[in-house]
Amino acid sequence: MKPPLSAVPSDYTPLQGDASSRPYFRGRGHILVRYPADAGETFENYLLWTERYGAGGIRVPKILDADRYRMEMKLEDWGDTDGVTWFHQLNAWDEKTAFVRSMYRLIPLIQSLENKKQRKTENQIDVEWELKFFLKQTADTIFKNLDTSWLQPLCSQIIRVLESGNWALAHRDYHFRNVLVRNGEICIIDFQDTRLAPVYYDNVSLLFDNYL
Repeated sequence: MKPPLSAVPSDYTPLQGDASSRPYFRGRGHILVRYPADAGETFENYLLWTERYGAGGIRVPKILDADRYRMEMKLEDWGDTDGVTWFHQLNAWDEKTAFVRSMYRLIPLIQSLENKKQRKTENQIDVEWELKFFLKQTADTIFKNLDTSWLQPLCSQIIRVLESGNWALAHRDYHFRNVLVRNGEICIIDFQDTRLAPVYYDNVSLLFDNYL
């Protein structure tokens, strides 16, 4: 049974979180993250992929403390400058270009990470589920008031092509807001859902970044 959450010390500052249910707080020199009681797999995935990314030479926040009983972590504080903010702070176009290229150069490193988490069939994305998710999310935007029945056979063809193509490890949420930048150094965050996916998954995610 998970113990009741203790009060966050008064000198901790709540941070604006992402789309997850994990609250973040800034302490002195670290970030406190609290996981929901039912997020055990996500908690363990974060621990596992922190180790894998670090061993692969990819900078991620260091885990300063991890309490499995309370489902809490203390992480290295990399500040608040994400990739979108950093990009817009750069003045020269060649500096912006170099930064974007450095983001793309990290993708092969992610793909080459050692993957001991699960057997391949248990650690790969479900292409059909993700396409259905895309259609559901765009029903009221891109395809609003439009007949999408013609997309079904196209999706079936896409699934066949992707499932028979090359697959590699992917961050799966790789965009410019999911990196922090400090003194020009890039630190990747939100990587706990790393799984096998079609080889261009992260490239496409970055190319069509919704935030930049």
